[in-house]
Amino acid sequence: MEKRYTFTKGERLCSKIISDRLFTEGISVYSNPFRFVCLPVDYDNDAYPVKVIFSVPRRNFKQAVKRNLIRRRMREAYRMNKHSFYESVQKTGSGLALMIIYIQKDISPFSIIETGIRKGMGKVISKISTG
Repeated sequence: MEKRYTFTKGERLCSKIISDRLFTEGISVYSNPFRFVCLPVDYDNDAYPVKVIFSVPRRNFKQAVKRNLIRRRMREAYRMNKHSFYESVQKTGSGLALMIIYIQKDISPFSIIETGIRKGMGKVISKISTG
C-alpha cells in the first residue's frame, strides 16, 4: 500500500462518548510541549487504526489566530509522521483514540512541535504495548 500523507475526516475523533472516556479512563503521557491522552478502542472495519483530536487550551492562548496556528502545526507534524505510528498500533491488535494537548505557554516553531509529536507517539506505543 502506498503511503499517502493526508489527514482525512475519518482520522478525526468526532465521538463525544469516546472523547469523554478519554478524560476518565485514558492513559496520559507527557512529551514536551504536549500531553498525549490515549485510550485503546475497538474500531471494527475501519480503515484508520487511530482517531485523533488536537487541542490548544483557550486559557493559554486567548486569540483564536494563535490557537489555530499551533493546531495547524500539530496536524501537519502528525500527518507527516503517522505511518510508523499506525503500523505500531496495528501490531497491538486494537485501535486507539488519541488526544494531543499543547501545554506550553508560548508558540513553538514547527521543528520543536514535530520532535515533540514524534517522541510522544513513541511513548504512547511503549505505554500501550506494556499494558
